[in-house]
Amino acid sequence: MDRIIFTLYWYIIGPKNQLKLTELGKKELAPLFARQDIDINSSISRQYAVLHPNLLYSESQIRNDWDSKISKEALQELADDIDIKGVYEPIFVVAAKEDRYRIIDGERRWRASKLNGLSEIPCIVLNDLNDRQISILELSLNAPRKKDNPMTLATVIDKWMKDFDLTVSEMALKIGCSEPKVYKLLKLMKISPILQQLALDGIATDPRSLSVIDKMEPEQIETRANLLREGKIDVKDAIKKFLPT
Repeated sequence: MDRIIFTLYWYIIGPKNQLKLTELGKKELAPLFARQDIDINSSISRQYAVLHPNLLYSESQIRNDWDSKISKEALQELADDIDIKGVYEPIFVVAAKEDRYRIIDGERRWRASKLNGLSEIPCIVLNDLNDRQISILELSLNAPRKKDNPMTLATVIDKWMKDFDLTVSEMALKIGCSEPKVYKLLKLMKISPILQQLALDGIATDPRSLSVIDKMEPEQIETRANLLREGKIDVKDAIKKFLPT
């Protein structure tokens, strides 16, 4: 019954033709699209479609922590919700090659739907956009969120600052945190990949501690990363010059 109610909501009063940008995204996106003669409020051609999940794919590098324990738990929670209510918010896609569609926004809903074995997902297909416009739109719809995993948040902040030419103070204001917090998060972009993976997995997320470990010799970094992953030491032990015996 709940699934039927939400389906009716979607077909009758759901936002079929609204491009739901965050306020953060919309402000930056407008001038970028305006320079290419596109009005984000009216000029993007779009159509409603119900598509099989196998016809969709993602190329996003904005959020790539899907294999972390935290993300898997959150994804399963969303899948359980979809199992009861269905997918009541559309996924934004663009037509790609071989009759497939690239996901611009809604990758979590897509992944959760696949977990449930759904055979159809409501989508909004956006038309007549070039690669640069698609990239800008994808970034805008994936604005940084304070609840993100620190490594994911750092990645999104870094892309936003580069693509939208934002200063640290502007970025801090937009996501509602202090400038030192932004600087601290950006340190994660400079550490070794093995330590970045620890941050993605939620095992060690403090940028300052990870930066200390990153200054060690490669062998020491690898040893500490493995011990942290195995739960044999904590971050306080890992930043010490000599490991406890």
